[in-house]
Amino acid sequence: MKTLSAVTTISLLLLSTSISAPMFSQGPSTELSSRKLTVDEASELVQTALEEGGATNLPGFGVETEPPNHDYPNFYFFEAMWHNPGKSAVIGNYAVDSRTGDVWNAVVCKEMKSAALRAKQKKIRKRIGLSDEEYGRIKKPGPMC
Repeated sequence: MKTLSAVTTISLLLLSTSISAPMFSQGPSTELSSRKLTVDEASELVQTALEEGGATNLPGFGVETEPPNHDYPNFYFFEAMWHNPGKSAVIGNYAVDSRTGDVWNAVVCKEMKSAALRAKQKKIRKRIGLSDEEYGRIKKPGPMC
């Protein structure tokens, strides 16, 4: 009978843990993590929020994803820019709540609202299974507000 090497033993332990873990990992943290918006969805929400003011029609308009801010783990951060040679190219900085789809102007702490944005948020909230009641419970002000 062969003896198992330390690496094989550890691999088997990790495999057995990962197989059995889902049976024991019940609760809101697992459920809620699968119910978050994607970064792409959040970026689309920012673009939709900026459509009403015409920013998306500016030459070279784009939305760039900012690095995660560990002080605000439930938010995605974005910077909207356009091609404006010799002058500021920044339109604004925005935060999207990954649990609700709420879009905030991150500089002035103002929630962005429009009919088109509400329609897109409603569709995303339905996809992630967020009821109006639960939305009311988890809705929070934007970061740094």
